[in-house]
Amino acid sequence: MANMVDLVSLVDPTQVSTQFGSLSYRSKHLANILEKADGVQFFLVSYNPRDLWVLATVRPDKETIYYMDSLPNRMVDEDLRNIVNIAIKIYNSHVGKQSPLAFEKKVKN
Repeated sequence: MANMVDLVSLVDPTQVSTQFGSLSYRSKHLANILEKADGVQFFLVSYNPRDLWVLATVRPDKETIYYMDSLPNRMVDEDLRNIVNIAIKIYNSHVGKQSPLAFEKKVKN
């Protein structure tokens, strides 16, 4: 079993924020981080879509994201969804995974 410290990695929120660059650039940055995963890691992605921080927990090997928002009944931010979807597709290409992306069905509020 992996060391508990190695199971969770934090993603710098400035690298995925809308002020950092284009959607493509931010997705590639996240994909580069995901590609370093050992298969069991979770990545914590803090994101500020407007006036509130949300947290996305990404597990690339399972194509799973947990979206945590302190406000009830809010939709997942479209920009964050796109960043993670593209990053997972790039990750799958990198690891040679051919499965269809069933990612959106696994989003949890």
